[in-house]
Amino acid sequence: FKELLWFPETYRRPDEHREEEPMHTQLAKDFGFFRDSVSSREAWADVLEYAIFRELDTDWYHSQFYAYLP
Repeated sequence: FKELLWFPETYRRPDEHREEEPMHTQLAKDFGFFRDSVSSREAWADVLEYAIFRELDTDWYHSQFYAYLP
């Protein structure tokens, strides 16, 4: 069987701890991450490669497994 996994969460801020951070800290870090992502040339190149050529860096979309059914 092949199992469809969830999309990679590259839109999330790395090392975020939502439960431990106050709301104003979360917002400040999120806006900073968004600003850095939007101004990154490498991020835009990755978006265009996916949008035009459907190229991905890794094979994230499935896993293979065995199922033993009675």
